[in-house]
Amino acid sequence: MKKLLMLCVCLITFIACTKTPQPENFPQTVELQPQASKKLNNDLTIRFTTVLEDSRCPTGVQCAWEGNAEIMLELSGGDLATVHLNTGGMFPRTEVYNATPSPCRS
Repeated sequence: MKKLLMLCVCLITFIACTKTPQPENFPQTVELQPQASKKLNNDLTIRFTTVLEDSRCPTGVQCAWEGNAEIMLELSGGDLATVHLNTGGMFPRTEVYNATPSPCRS
């Protein structure tokens, strides 16, 4: 019985010490123009599909609300996923990104 218990402890220790594979080079910043794509590694490609909204406050203007910029991305790497990213903090499951250039005042 003691030998079986010792074997179980050794197996659990060995399994717990196995190195978990980590994604390469993540997190990383990617700059894309609309309709452009970039292969991030052997399995993942990101494509900037479109700008869905850009209601950000123009440079040099004082606004009551900061506005929001929302883009749509396609992530592919086995499966295809569509992701919406927002700059505004009031949206659920928001990811913040840096949208440049800022809108110009007319």
